[in-house]
Amino acid sequence: MPLTNGCNHVTIVTSDLDRFIDFYTRIFDARVRMDLDEGALRHALIDMGSDFCLHPFQVTWDSGQEAGLNEIFTRGHVDHFAINVPDRAAFQELRERLVACG
Repeated sequence: MPLTNGCNHVTIVTSDLDRFIDFYTRIFDARVRMDLDEGALRHALIDMGSDFCLHPFQVTWDSGQEAGLNEIFTRGHVDHFAINVPDRAAFQELRERLVACG
């Protein structure tokens, strides 16, 4: 049996935290647990459900990771993450929302 019981959060670097938060709250109905501005660093904790959060940091310097490149395996330290959905209806709803937002 593993010594862990799931994943708490994944940290992601972004250049536009407002856009990041808007996307996940609008598309996935996620909830913002915190949004902190600590001078040169702003970060949020976005609850995706089932005790899993995204922890995006907005950086004001060129980290080389904040652009979010499209090509798989060139996206940075975290290439992608998978989100569980409870059923096919939820999957279809999320797919429709993603297609609608481009």
